Parts: sequence; structure tokens; C-alpha cells
Amino acid sequence: MVLAFSRLRSQISLTALLHLNGSVFPFATKVAFPCAAVAFVLKLAQVEEWPKLSEALAHAEMDATVYNAFSTLLGILVVFRTGQAYNRFWDGSTLTHQMRGDWFDAASSIISFTRTSKADRAKLWEFRQIVVRLFSMLHALSLAELEDDDDEDEDRWAYRLRVIDGVGIDITSLKALKKAECKVELVFHWIQSIVVTSIDCGIMSAPSPILTRAYSELASGMVKFHDCLKIARIAVPFPYSQATLMLLVIHWLLTPFMMTLGTQSPAVCCALASAQTLGREGHQLCTLENPFGADANDLDVHDMQHDMNNRLLLLLDPISAIIPTLSGNQVQDHELLLEMERKREMPAFDTMWRNLAGEVEQGGDLKRTRRSSTQLRRGSFVAKKSESQAGKGRRGSAGPGRAQDLRAGRIFIRFFPR
Repeated sequence: MVLAFSRLRSQISLTALLHLNGSVFPFATKVAFPCAAVAFVLKLAQVEEWPKLSEALAHAEMDATVYNAFSTLLGILVVFRTGQAYNRFWDGSTLTHQMRGDWFDAASSIISFTRTSKADRAKLWEFRQIVVRLFSMLHALSLAELEDDDDEDEDRWAYRLRVIDGVGIDITSLKALKKAECKVELVFHWIQSIVVTSIDCGIMSAPSPILTRAYSELASGMVKFHDCLKIARIAVPFPYSQATLMLLVIHWLLTPFMMTLGTQSPAVCCALASAQTLGREGHQLCTLENPFGADANDLDVHDMQHDMNNRLLLLLDPISAIIPTLSGNQVQDHELLLEMERKREMPAFDTMWRNLAGEVEQGGDLKRTRRSSTQLRRGSFVAKKSESQAGKGRRGSAGPGRAQDLRAGRIFIRFFPR
């Protein structure tokens, strides 16, 4: 898989250079080695003055300009095809990630729309469990559908992907799914049918305009799936591939003669011929045109399915049912929040995690027990400011002074809670 090599992508070392899994060098070397051997023999025959070969090379004349022009044309074709393969690879990777995101968004929306439902708890639990299992099956089947068509339907490697408690679905549905030709579309239809049925049963309590969001995300993921099918099923046009391959063969035949006429040593001739052919074949024989399947450079669908299952299981976790509330120590003054942001005094996650760890060790409630010296100085300044504003309020009008006292008091309590 392509992610097997991703750990080496940031390492500029011999480990990455000599990594052969998914490399183009093994096959390119098989093509370049005969070319280098032919060039070595021809140059050796010229140097040693073998009768027949040396005479043939003496009569063989080719302008280097013609060969360079031919090599330039071939290089343009090869680089163009490599660029198209690179674009297809990243388009496939982008679409699969967007597909997973859309379907998770749809699953999250469907489950969140049941929070205010008055239906029976057992029915709600069953509905959420079925939705999560079907979305896991939908994602796994879509990855299997994108796999190459070389194998039979039951022998697809992606059918080994794990789904969330697949045996929890009834036997009749599983048998129907196995016999269906369009498995992805069938599970997609099941999800839509279950959502429609839940509306009549009172399980889905959200208004109809809000429910359309789930349908929109579900359909958007299906569109991304069919865009991936376009990449998986439609190959590079055959005439272009055939023309490029023909030019590569001609280049392979001409390279030994040109290296023989342009060098003085058999070893140098062999090295240059090998480098020429290896570079051309290394670019041409890349396996990036179809990123789906079980090849070494294909996308890691196992990791994708594992990632999707983890996100779907989060929807069933009791922690996802918790709705965040304010702690009581929040900053209520908007101007104070703006000032803290300008001075870069907002707490980061590492600070909050350390505070939580310290509070757990002390066995107390979740309170803000640690304050920076900056906050303490600002608290003292606010306290003095509140006293001066209180004095001005007593000397001036009662209304504005009272409002300023209350505002300053809230800020003071913010930094010195009881």
C-alpha cells in the first residue's frame, strides 16, 4: 500500500532510496539491463575491432541532433502521461476522503436528529445501531467496488475489510446483499428507507427542512463515489498509451548505437545507456493511474475503513451524548475577551490538559486553580480600577456609576473566584 512507504517520505536516506516495495526500479532495471549489455558489446567490438561488428559500426552514421530531438519528443510524452497519472492519483485520494467525510457527516446528522425524540428508548437504540452498521458497510463496499476488475466479484481484496458488527444485521438482508450486483446502491437505498421509516415512527424529530441536510450529505458522498469510479474504470486512452510505448521501444533500440558512437570506453557506454533507458522506463511504468486496489502504490483502503469505523463508533459512545455547558468561571465581558486575545493570553489545550490533570490529582472539582502572573497583575489592576470607578460613581450620577461598578465587579470575580 502507498501508506506503507509514507513513513519513509520524510527521510532522505539510503533507506528510502533502497526501498523496493512499490518502486519502479525493479521492472525498469529489467528493461535497462539488456540495453546496457547491447551497448557494452557494441562498444567493445568497436574498441577491439571485431571484424563484422566494427565494419557495421563504421558505416552506421546518425546525427546526434536527430536523436536529441527524438528523445525530447519522447520525454514530453512520458512526462505528460506521468503528470496525468499523478493527477488521477491525487484526485482519487481527495475524492475518497471527501466521500468518507460526507457519509460521516450524514451519519452524525441522522443520529443527532434523534436527540429530542419522544420515541421508546429501545427503538432509538436499535435505530442508532443499525445506522452506524449500515454506514460502515456502505464505506467498505464502496472501496471494494473501486478495486480493479481483474478478480472475480467474490475475490476482491477489499471484501476483507472489517465492518462494524456485520453479523448484527439480519440474515435475510445479508443474503440479499451478497446476491445484489449493485451492493453500494443497495445499502445506500437501505439507509434512505430507514430514515424515511423513522420519520413516521417518531424517531426522527427534527423538522423536514433540517432533515434534508442528511440527505444532501448522503447524496454528496454518492457523487464522490461515482467520481472515483470514473478514475477506476476509465483508463488512459489506448492510442496515447500505444504511441508512447512504440516510441519507447524505438528509443530502446537506438540508444545503444548512439552511446557507442558518442563514447570512448565500454564501461562509460554501458552506464550512459543504462541511465537513459532506466530514466525513461522509470517515468513511464509508474502505477499511479489507478490508485484503487491492492497494489503497492495504491491507497491504503484498510486504513481508510479503520478510520471510518472509529468515527462511526464515536457516535455510539456515551461521551458523544454530552452537551458542553459553561463552567461558571467563564469570562462574560466581551471587551476583556478581546483584550486577552490581543495580548495572546488565551489558554491553549496543553494548559487546559495540565490544569485538568492537576485537579484530578487533588480530587477537587474542575476549577481554575492555576493562574499566570499576568492574570494576577491584571486582576489587581481591575480591582484598583473598580475602586476608582466606584468613587467616580458616588461623585457623579448614580446610573452610569452603578453600571460601571457591576462591570468591574464581574471582572474582579472572574480573576478571584471564591
